[in-house]
Amino acid sequence: MTTTSYDTVAYPTAMFPQTHPDRLALIAQLHGLTAAAPERARVLEIGGGDGFNLIALAAAFPQAQFVSFDLSAAAVARGQALAAASGMANICIEQADIMDYVAAAAPGSFDYIIAHGVYAWVPGPVQQAVMALAGKALAPDGLFFVSYNALPGGHIRRVMREMLLDALADVHGIEARIAAARAFLENHARPREGDDSVVSAMRAQSVAMLSRPDAVLFHDELGEVFSPQSLADTAAAATAVGLEFLNDSGRNRLGDGFLPDGAAAQGPVPTEAIVQAAQRDDYAAMRFFRQSLFTRAGRNPGRTPALDVLRGCHAAGQFQLGDNGAIQCGETTFALRDHGLQDWLLQLGSGWPAHRPVAEIADPADRLDGLFELFKLGLLHLSTAPPPFTLGSSAHPLASPLVRAQIALGHPAVTTLHFEQMQLPDPAARGLLARLDGQADHAELAQVWAALPHDPALQLADALALIAAQRLLRA
Repeated sequence: MTTTSYDTVAYPTAMFPQTHPDRLALIAQLHGLTAAAPERARVLEIGGGDGFNLIALAAAFPQAQFVSFDLSAAAVARGQALAAASGMANICIEQADIMDYVAAAAPGSFDYIIAHGVYAWVPGPVQQAVMALAGKALAPDGLFFVSYNALPGGHIRRVMREMLLDALADVHGIEARIAAARAFLENHARPREGDDSVVSAMRAQSVAMLSRPDAVLFHDELGEVFSPQSLADTAAAATAVGLEFLNDSGRNRLGDGFLPDGAAAQGPVPTEAIVQAAQRDDYAAMRFFRQSLFTRAGRNPGRTPALDVLRGCHAAGQFQLGDNGAIQCGETTFALRDHGLQDWLLQLGSGWPAHRPVAEIADPADRLDGLFELFKLGLLHLSTAPPPFTLGSSAHPLASPLVRAQIALGHPAVTTLHFEQMQLPDPAARGLLARLDGQADHAELAQVWAALPHDPALQLADALALIAAQRLLRA
């Protein structure tokens, strides 16, 4: 296999909530389509690096099957080591070239296919292979997620990239190029008298680039290929392999796959019209990034939200009472006239991270509109099934196998069953978690706890409760 730049400079390990099969399934259901239950799904990630995105999912869904492949031998080796340490049999991380994978893939073999951070960073033939693989391997009711630098915003990033590469033309060596790139961007980011709107937008891009880790700057901005795509062209490429645009999975982008608020469908709505409207919105907003979701062509997705599906969902959110009776969630403040819905949201907040059935508050039906708006904004977490974690402690507590592997390998951060990373420096917590394999009872764990360095006032039951509250125990 060819050595890649990712073998030399490791790309940061990360999870991508927008690719979560549960989110994708709910989007499909909102369009009136069926989708495979995430807890039993077959999931493929194209160019998944070390596979960490799927490793985290595999820990949450032990009955599902996950496959990630990448060309980088170093990245794949890191992922394989973590997967092996976890003992999970439902995750496979392979080294493979996508050009070869297309021929080897079985037709209809995956319910969810993910291509995150790949499509706009590879040459045209590889882009075609990404689409060909999705067109071949996607199940009849499957969903294909693909993210990419989008146009027209990509034009600004392309100009910035050309300026950056020109400035670094005589700079060689990875560390030297990264340092020179940061020096150039810091200088370019400073506003000058007489800047017009275009120059100001480019300076804003310098600021954004400076915020990225060195490895991301090296690969995303200084890499060999930078090929932003329009939504229209991406949808056309998907159409050519038998796929159809469904929606965008990004935060506050779920309106892109539906008719505008208040518009009623007079018969089937052509997907081409949906794509055209979203593309025009991209031009108006100078959009930089897309996270597009596709399904098999001919499924006739509804273009007004089927909000009744929310009745079967489970919800969680960090809502609290703000000033003047408003609700606060993060940096967002909003007011509701529906006091019953407001009380329920505040109960969600006080019980965080517990999930509650939406059915509790689904009537009257117009409340579903409000819940959908909160979901679109990323303020309300909705899932199609109960969460995979428990907030209590069983007779034989079972911690996520991924968490136990991360502790065994000395990782400073661990991964929750709510698809988040958290730092865990406390040695006592780490020592206790390492023994929560579902075999030890509380009497055995009490002996483990007694031998660990901890505050004597903190009892085993308290420690287990704290661990559970971080969503580290399997349901």
